[in-house]
Amino acid sequence: MTTVLAFPWPAGAGHVGRCIALARVMREMGADVVFARDVISAASREKFRTLTLPASWDIHSPPPHEGFLFSSGIGEVFFQSGLISAPRVRELVDTYRDAIRATSPTLVISHMDPCAVSAARMENVPVLQVADADFFRSNEVQWDDNLRARELSDVVKAAFKNATGFSCEFVSDLLVGDINWIASIPEVELVDPNYGPPPNLSYVGPLIWDPEPDWRVDLSALAGRPRIYASVGRGDLTRGDFSDEALLCGEDAVALRSRGIGESRRSLKTPRVHAVGLGGLTRALEWADVSVSHGGHSSIIASLRVGVPVVVVPSMSENQHNGLDMVERNGLGVCAVRAVSCGDSWVWMHGSDEVAPAEFDQAIRDALSTVVADDAIRIRVRCVAEKLKAAERRLPQLVSELVKL
Repeated sequence: MTTVLAFPWPAGAGHVGRCIALARVMREMGADVVFARDVISAASREKFRTLTLPASWDIHSPPPHEGFLFSSGIGEVFFQSGLISAPRVRELVDTYRDAIRATSPTLVISHMDPCAVSAARMENVPVLQVADADFFRSNEVQWDDNLRARELSDVVKAAFKNATGFSCEFVSDLLVGDINWIASIPEVELVDPNYGPPPNLSYVGPLIWDPEPDWRVDLSALAGRPRIYASVGRGDLTRGDFSDEALLCGEDAVALRSRGIGESRRSLKTPRVHAVGLGGLTRALEWADVSVSHGGHSSIIASLRVGVPVVVVPSMSENQHNGLDMVERNGLGVCAVRAVSCGDSWVWMHGSDEVAPAEFDQAIRDALSTVVADDAIRIRVRCVAEKLKAAERRLPQLVSELVKL
């Protein structure tokens, strides 16, 4: 039996969810997929074997700037996660190498984990990197221009060189695997053409983890249009928020609002806004006319996959980049607001207009109304949905080839 060892990024449902979706397909083909960590208990929920590593990540995101988390890119993320000294990098890489030796995998899966790539390379095990297109950049700014981006990335690169002996030009190089998959299609996001494509790069379409729902809302009984589905997570990584009333962009609008595990038991006070929890994502999106999210990669792709336009309300720089680059640039929805740094302060903007805090909910309602009324957006989204599903149909063949390695 083929054994695969997965190292998802140690925070956030989106990162582990893509690994879970891929692992499900691999398991159907007879592979034994082991997860090095059980982020949000997703792996154990899906009955995959999991490990308990003696050394773990120490995620220290900078405090949000009055509700918005500014970050220049993955270099800054790695810096804030403690990958700033050779001893710390060596400790994690050695722990990963021990896990690789204990499980004897024929393939390692990484999702934004540079230590997994280094450990697998040192143990001569091929690596599949599951990535967003913006992981691979020819500079150190993936999401938000920041004068410290180069400085922080240089610290991370030096730590890896001193710990592993591997040197690199860009921090993105730390993530390059032997095989590199983008969980999307080029019509939605592109790798930086100046970076030069990573080896064996493929766009494999959606990798969406959609477990059975832990909620029991009867969608057929919810009268009203437009139908809004809002997926805003539990706040583990995101800080921005908006009121339930912001979802009601018309007198007859009706909305589902999900915050993740257990949230279906939360009582909402706003009429026509119904709480749902984990799972049932496809079911909820197929019911909806438009989706609202903070702009996580998986939230956007899941919505586009079923032909539903997207409104993004970002709460961090990565979300904002996704909203502007994946959604708005392609005419697949709108980024309702964007955060613009002004020295020691910042403001919300929509287009060239500043959005005052009291106008925040109205800006979201206006964005929803714009998307609902725009037939051209819906036509483009349906076209993208067909291409995403076509890529998804090719995934089993790609996985079959991997399992045979």
